[in-house]
Amino acid sequence: MSDVEELPPGLPRMISDRYEIESLIGRGGMADVYLALDHVLSRKVAVKVLRPDTASNPMVVNRFRREAKAVAALSHPNIVAVYDTGELPAAEQQHERLPFMVMEYVTGKTLKQVISQDAIDAEFAVKVTRGVCEALDHSHANNVVHRDVKPANVMVSDAGHVKLMDFGIARALDNSATMTQTAAVVGTAQYFSPEQARGEQVDFRSDIYSAGCLFYELMTGRPPFTGDSPVSVAYQHVGEIPPAPSQVAQDVDPIYDPIVAKVLSKERDDRFQSAGAFAAALENALNGIEFHEDQSTPATYTLPIYGNHDSTESGFAAQAAPMTTEHPVFTAHDEPVETTRHRTNRGLIVLLSVVALLAVAIASFLVIRSIQADAEKRAPVAIPDVKNLSEDDASSLAARCDFQRTR
Repeated sequence: MSDVEELPPGLPRMISDRYEIESLIGRGGMADVYLALDHVLSRKVAVKVLRPDTASNPMVVNRFRREAKAVAALSHPNIVAVYDTGELPAAEQQHERLPFMVMEYVTGKTLKQVISQDAIDAEFAVKVTRGVCEALDHSHANNVVHRDVKPANVMVSDAGHVKLMDFGIARALDNSATMTQTAAVVGTAQYFSPEQARGEQVDFRSDIYSAGCLFYELMTGRPPFTGDSPVSVAYQHVGEIPPAPSQVAQDVDPIYDPIVAKVLSKERDDRFQSAGAFAAALENALNGIEFHEDQSTPATYTLPIYGNHDSTESGFAAQAAPMTTEHPVFTAHDEPVETTRHRTNRGLIVLLSVVALLAVAIASFLVIRSIQADAEKRAPVAIPDVKNLSEDDASSLAARCDFQRTR
């Protein structure tokens, strides 16, 4: 788009009396991205505007707003920043208000373009993956799961900086939020995790799996699974083991094979429990240090992720939950676990549980016996027929039946 071309209907040349639209630089599934000049700060920015043909869909509008909220809560050099948000008023040409967001303008290529155009060596692949993992560690620490990590959503700037972008299907996570609604499948088939393929709830480790798929493609030039349709690819994610990178590309060092095998594990508990741990294993391999399974350190905290709450209206700054052994997520710094103290505490808990159960059993027995005794006292008895008997005979019969004579 040149300066003399007309803008789409409903899109003014000047937005919020501040951002002057210059040219179209990108087009996505639900929005267009324009290069603009911020007249207040005298800098180039990218303005993402929802297209009029999608603005009438509430689900698309909510997704767009969710992206703005998710990224606005994050501040990291490896994440494309959001500076401002707002809505364009309805116009005569279009009757819907158009949400927009003003973002950091990054000059460079998407990782998808880099893979298709350039030969990639192991050092560059590890560097890019490290940048993505640092961005994920930050978003996960702020309880945001990206859910669509793929080469098209990673920018490599002209200066070589890595930027993760497009949090359009990201979800915030609090004590009741879920990552995926029931039976909903979100993400991109070649890069989403087995739990996403099954339509299950996802957590931080789903992003780590996708980062593993991204690294696999950087090293081999192709994703771990390909197929004729997204459904066939999804089945492979769920039930098949991808070939080792060194088997796909002969120039790949086999030292990376066990790392890739771990990060692409079908079960979440078997993967790296933080993006940083995955990146650290790659850097060690780059320096010739082989990865062994016992190098993986378990996470020291987790967050509850199960429920039916939609995070569209929820906050994005949930606090980390206390340490637990269920659904480990990650930590920024792992500490050794005191196993002796844990065993002692576990034994004490078992002993107290047994004592409590015995106390409950004894109390229950005494209560039941008391109820039975009371019932026996109140049980009806047959009254003997003393008609036509003498007084002595009647008294004798009543005494044998435990009846007492009263006057």
